[in-house]
Amino acid sequence: MVDTSCTNLAKRFFETLLKAIIVSLLYTMNINASSNPPQLTSAEETLRYTLERLCQQEPLTFNAIDISPIESRGRVIGQLSRYSIAHNDELQVEHIKPADKTLSYRLTYIKNKKQPLIFVATDYECNIRVARRIIYNKQIPKFLQILEADLSTVTREEAINPAVPVGTDPRGVRVGIIDSGVNYLLPEISKRLARDSDDNIIGYDFWDLDATPYDYNPARSVFFPQRHGTRTASLLIKEAPGISLIPYRYPRPDMSRMVDLIKHAAKHDAKIIAMPLGSKNKEEWLTFLQAAKTHSEILFIISSGNNGFDIDEIPIYPAAFQLENSLVVSSADETPRPASRTNWGKNNTDILLPAERQKTTDFDGQQKIVSGTSYAVSRVAALAARFKKRYPDWSTKQLKQAILNLADRNLAKKYTTYGLLYDPLIDTSTVNIIEKPVMLSSDKQMTNALLLKLNVVILKSSGWTITQATQAARQAMDIYSYCNINLQITLTQLEVSDYLQDFHSLSSRTLIEKTKLTAPAIYLVKDTRRLEAFSGEAFGNKNSKNLLWLKNTAWLIAGQKDPGITLAHELFHILVDNGNHNIETNNLMNSETKAFNTQLTTTQCNELKTSKFFHD
Repeated sequence: MVDTSCTNLAKRFFETLLKAIIVSLLYTMNINASSNPPQLTSAEETLRYTLERLCQQEPLTFNAIDISPIESRGRVIGQLSRYSIAHNDELQVEHIKPADKTLSYRLTYIKNKKQPLIFVATDYECNIRVARRIIYNKQIPKFLQILEADLSTVTREEAINPAVPVGTDPRGVRVGIIDSGVNYLLPEISKRLARDSDDNIIGYDFWDLDATPYDYNPARSVFFPQRHGTRTASLLIKEAPGISLIPYRYPRPDMSRMVDLIKHAAKHDAKIIAMPLGSKNKEEWLTFLQAAKTHSEILFIISSGNNGFDIDEIPIYPAAFQLENSLVVSSADETPRPASRTNWGKNNTDILLPAERQKTTDFDGQQKIVSGTSYAVSRVAALAARFKKRYPDWSTKQLKQAILNLADRNLAKKYTTYGLLYDPLIDTSTVNIIEKPVMLSSDKQMTNALLLKLNVVILKSSGWTITQATQAARQAMDIYSYCNINLQITLTQLEVSDYLQDFHSLSSRTLIEKTKLTAPAIYLVKDTRRLEAFSGEAFGNKNSKNLLWLKNTAWLIAGQKDPGITLAHELFHILVDNGNHNIETNNLMNSETKAFNTQLTTTQCNELKTSKFFHD
């Protein structure tokens, strides 16, 4: 019998040996090729020369410092070569070649071996596709420039640490947010910045230790910094527009500075701190733990993380500390379960809430749709701020409990301690009947017809009008009269909060519970925020088991080509409690709702007549 463990060990040994031999040969080849380095006067000239040699498959004539393989998922996909350039500079060349053909060259010029200056990336045809340059002032990076392929034309320039615009304190509940900083050059951010009596911002950069907490995280690459804080802050401001924001850039170089950060926030009267960050490294968060315990007057809203696992089994910190003055939150999908990639934990996650596909403002001022637990943090911090504004004397314990009281403990209980907060904006919601409901009855004379009372709700400003709804209702009446079913439809027009204009399986609960209409009910809405979008969607018993409030409702978005047919189609799904379709041309239940698809078969009529709505 063959000992497979020994065989595999030998195989790995020879693979490692072969890799070392290849790297050694490449190293020797490059060393031997470095006999006559050219006289190059600038970083740009050096990069152009290097690319010319590489693209012509000629050896570089620099002194090689080191050569190592580039690995991805256990296999070598290329080679990283480092070269010494004149004036103590360094050139790094990444040759990405996962198979026999070059995929890309990536070049980085480093000034004095410590200041990344220019980055260039090519495609497989050796054309420059990306070029970026850092501009320094006394060794401090000031600007990131986006260059064209000539390496001299600047197409865009981004400040790295600009001065904060002048302004005044907005006077609101002070909320701290610990992230990568914010783009305070954007007016919507700037006008909400908390300021002292001299109009200086209170926020602070605990990474660089200065008073300019600009959104900039170069941890992965100085040429491609992550911009995260502007998005989380913009959502927080959007849902709590009256706050006074204290932005902090987190102290990545030394996490022990979290003590000073929390002291700083407490000194400036921040009673809520949003923390859309965390890691597996418990040690780096211990100083935060002690500081947070000391300042029990602050409620910390903490992310459970975006790894896609149970943090009861694999702890993420500071979420797993179970602080009494904290709320650990995660993002829910539409079912509701933890959304894709997000973490959960029955013991270490307090609540789940919808935070997928949220509209935020990105670093460049453009709208960006985002998802994840970071945005769950923003939404709950905004909720806490709204409560704090209404009840300024509430303790941290009272504030936390008020939020938990909004969660449904019967939902998401496998993933959280306190359940699902299905609508984080529920305290702001308005649902008002505009005028007396209108009742419509069929004009057709039917003998021994079955009567079905149907509620149709029109949302003002959704794109639906009373006229459109009336026409759709009457067309549905005509269709159902073929089966000797008399639809009696009550039209109700509502004025609702903007966020309720679009259908979402979770926040729709607020609308349904506030209208208190008998089923079946059809809602005419502006749009859908469902991941898989349909122009119309119906819910019976079978497809609403985890979303009981949706049972016996249908949702139709504005702009329908044939709204009456869509209404009748979705109503059929509710009445027979299935999502089946009919392939026959002209049939109402064809998967395509077209103008000529209005007919119902005898079998379908019989299905309708056996519906529970006629026999309860």
